[in-house]
Amino acid sequence: MSLNRDKKVIAFFLSLSILCNSATIFMNVKYTLDKANPFDGCEISTSSFCANYKALRAESYFKSIEFKDILDMLKNSDIDSKKAYIIWDGIMQNENLTEEDLENLKGYVQYFIDNKYLDYEYVYNNLSKVYINDYKPDIKNEGIAAYYSSDNTITFSDEEARTTVFSHEGFHGEENLKPQENNKHGWLIEGLTDLLAYEYFDETIAYTEEVLFVRIMCELVGADTLFKTRAQGDINVLINDLEEKGCHRQDILDLFDLFDEFLRERKQENPDFNSIKVKILPLLQKCYLQVYPNDVYISPKFYEHILGIVRGVSFSNSIYYFNSTRTQSVPTTD
Repeated sequence: MSLNRDKKVIAFFLSLSILCNSATIFMNVKYTLDKANPFDGCEISTSSFCANYKALRAESYFKSIEFKDILDMLKNSDIDSKKAYIIWDGIMQNENLTEEDLENLKGYVQYFIDNKYLDYEYVYNNLSKVYINDYKPDIKNEGIAAYYSSDNTITFSDEEARTTVFSHEGFHGEENLKPQENNKHGWLIEGLTDLLAYEYFDETIAYTEEVLFVRIMCELVGADTLFKTRAQGDINVLINDLEEKGCHRQDILDLFDLFDEFLRERKQENPDFNSIKVKILPLLQKCYLQVYPNDVYISPKFYEHILGIVRGVSFSNSIYYFNSTRTQSVPTTD
């Protein structure tokens, strides 16, 4: 028996005896390493041992765990990290994913830790079962590298796309916020997905204006509200927080409609973005003054994002709102 296998076997029985609080009990405990969803909404529904073992197994994928560290890890792991690693364990058990896929998707664990509003049961179920279709090179002719479908499948144009944009499409499988009729609020879905893929995986920003729209929302209400909106799948979470910050509801709705109009215009043969931007800018100014009535000057980051909308470029690639390892703290609405 190899040393690594020895460690895993010892960890199995050690964690079992610790969590049952008695070495005389663990012989009566039955545990099958199946793929059952361990969550009930946001709670861990299975036994403490099952949850701890799955979390430990997933953590061992990231860390070189010595036997002496196992006990401390079991005792000191906080609940948010434990939930994140349990989801990762589900991803590891997905037979549709390769070792290269797993290596490229490691950034999800930090996202699972940062977003405290996740519907863990939903996320675990989707990402542990997401299916990868055969490559479709023809979609590149439409300017598409990959797409996620509502049947929880992902289609890539080729192997390169699978390597470079998997995290973006995976985020579509994780999100609860879905497109509505006429792709209403599509700017938020694509902008937030693109921004998260950038912050957690260093993916290139493809939806420039949509990302800028989302960054502006972060400046107005904080990233925490966007986490919550995405996880709960309810645009009203964002609208209500903007109202609480001082924005007039009709201004918010008009602004969001213009954001959606921008996306629709992009599909036109000769898009006229400037006519939409002319309408967007006064509303953004109005909302900013409603949220920050005492500011003499506009904040530098907000100014950069506005300038980016005007010029159609993203200047602020070094600014992070969500990934707590790249910010001093995740902004909140407090």
